[in-house]
Amino acid sequence: MLLVSVFCLLIVLCSCDNLRPIVGVVAYPASSSELKYGKYYMAASYVKFIESAGGRVVPILYDSPQSELLTLFNQINGVLFPGGAADISVNSPLYNTAKYLVNLAMEAHQKGDYFPIEGHCLGFELLNIVVAENNSVLDSYDSENLSLPLIFYDTVKQSRIFSNADPEIINILSQQAVTMNNHVEGVNTATYNTNQRLSSFFRAISWNNDRNKKPFVSTVESFNYPIYAYQWHPEKVPFEWTTTEGINHSSDSIEANEYVAQYFLSEVRKNSHKFTTPQAEYKALIYNYEPVYSSSFSTDFTQIYFFPAK
Repeated sequence: MLLVSVFCLLIVLCSCDNLRPIVGVVAYPASSSELKYGKYYMAASYVKFIESAGGRVVPILYDSPQSELLTLFNQINGVLFPGGAADISVNSPLYNTAKYLVNLAMEAHQKGDYFPIEGHCLGFELLNIVVAENNSVLDSYDSENLSLPLIFYDTVKQSRIFSNADPEIINILSQQAVTMNNHVEGVNTATYNTNQRLSSFFRAISWNNDRNKKPFVSTVESFNYPIYAYQWHPEKVPFEWTTTEGINHSSDSIEANEYVAQYFLSEVRKNSHKFTTPQAEYKALIYNYEPVYSSSFSTDFTQIYFFPAK
């Protein structure tokens, strides 16, 4: 029995997984009506999304100077760009932050330092603009409050995200309207055929049509880096309860969308960055803030974190 216990302990000690993963979630500029709460906001559903898969969250302010971003990058294990509303045009503060973090992640990866990045909805669009270095890759869509099944390309079989998924997850995603879309812009499927930057960097995994049957790319992953983007909202399904959005809260929908969180955290655990001290970690974590119950003034979010100006 002692030998078995020692053997099990050695397995744990030799595991390459980071068992205390921390994800930096980017906070966007608050709207003019929300400034009384704070200058920056983050939907609490993104925090719960990360926590549901065994991670913790550190907020990253979208207009942080590069010196602060670099310090945080070296201490966290991944980054998530949420959905929401913000200026993502080339050379905007958010674009510059995203480009800098993406470049850091790519440079780190080339040195053997695995650093995942994920984008949802606006974050999807932002990462596509960063890769293309061009705003014109976005097109207009009628896709607000629209839950859809994914239409998978054959590339799903080679994708890191889904190639090892339980077939039931693929079946739910492809047969049921469980992916919640809430966007007025997106990347046309044709753009991936004509834009060399996008098609050489991202593998398109799924697509969808908006209400006018206009096609948009809905799921992508980088060929060479752990960079992932979803035009849909996997975080909304388990955690947003607004009555103005037709979110599918079925058990199948929750299982399929939670798979995205589990996959991302499985990637994040491959990174071994750590805060310099426990005190620095405690000070940075989201637990220092309280979310605001926002149903009375927000049609999108049940709870929102707000952060004061520096």
